Amino acid sequence: MQSKRASYAICNLLLFFSAALMTVIGPMLSQISNEFQMTLAQSGLLYTAEFTGFAVFILLGGVLADKLGKKTVLTVVLLVLAVSLFAFSRSTGFVMSLVIMVFAGGFCGPLESVTMSAISDLYPENTEKYVNLSSVFYGLGAMAGPVAAGILLSNQVSWRVVYLVLAVTCVLMLAVIAFATMPKNGASSRISLKETALILKDWRFLLVCLCIFLYCGAESSAWGWMSEYMETNLGFTALKCSLAIGVFWLSITVGRIICNGLGRVLSPRALIGLLAAGAAVVTFASAVIKSEALIWAATVLMGLLYSSQWPLMVGQTIKRHVTHSGTSMALLVASGGISMAVIPALLGFVSENFGLFASQILPAFFFVVILVIYCFIARPEKASG
Repeated sequence: MQSKRASYAICNLLLFFSAALMTVIGPMLSQISNEFQMTLAQSGLLYTAEFTGFAVFILLGGVLADKLGKKTVLTVVLLVLAVSLFAFSRSTGFVMSLVIMVFAGGFCGPLESVTMSAISDLYPENTEKYVNLSSVFYGLGAMAGPVAAGILLSNQVSWRVVYLVLAVTCVLMLAVIAFATMPKNGASSRISLKETALILKDWRFLLVCLCIFLYCGAESSAWGWMSEYMETNLGFTALKCSLAIGVFWLSITVGRIICNGLGRVLSPRALIGLLAAGAAVVTFASAVIKSEALIWAATVLMGLLYSSQWPLMVGQTIKRHVTHSGTSMALLVASGGISMAVIPALLGFVSENFGLFASQILPAFFFVVILVIYCFIARPEKASG
């Protein structure tokens, strides 16, 4: 029992680190852009590189975890991350940075998904409880990354030093994971072409994939471009920008706890519709208001309203194809990964050609589409056999 608890604690530590690594770039984007003389559109390509790697490696990691074991895959992932983060800290140009970011950010995908799968294997009798609890640690990591980066930047520490520290942390994680005990694989998460074809005939499932695509694009753009918008349009310091991202992720963590309670009185479909409607309004308002106090309030509300949309969509949709849950999960997660590769780049292009204001309000329309789908078009919580 003690070994299981220790392994669970290590898994939560890995999730914390993965989330921090994914979000740490936000406050540093301006400094990186200035050093490499990037335009706004080029800055967005760093997110594209990061999440392209995320989408590709998350699928590869799931297949290899089945064949080689989760502990082996996690060890390899951390080793590649350590090398990639060190290389990024030493990068000398824009193109080189893009290539390295595919690995430095992309390997966070299998780090997160394989760790979550390991937690499921550790507690097969109560998976939902422990996965939900672990999402809190993920949220805390997503909050800690940008806040720590902002504090370091405000003290004149270079972004290169931040990534060097992250590389060293990866090496320390390798030492920690050596003490983790991973049970043998549980349910298969391999991707079958036959099962994939069957699922892709389910139009309600595809609508949920579209919603996840839109949600993940909005969320990644929110924390990704928040610093740039606040610094450029509102005159926030680097420290204030990083604190804003931290507040956003703290609000997401609190929102997930609140939504767990609301789930007892509201159906997943109703709760998703309610959250999407509120997110659309607040996202649009955050691009319009100029008062600093209102900006902080909007940041908190955005986090609360964004919070449980992804877990609710995934949690109630995975039940549609119970016998093919591994393939279903891979397709759902891949939808979000593709979005996080595409949408930030799209918003970078919009920012470059139409201004930051346009890129800030566009995600509001994503939530309108989610609201329409969940409330008026489909009822994805119904099982399809």
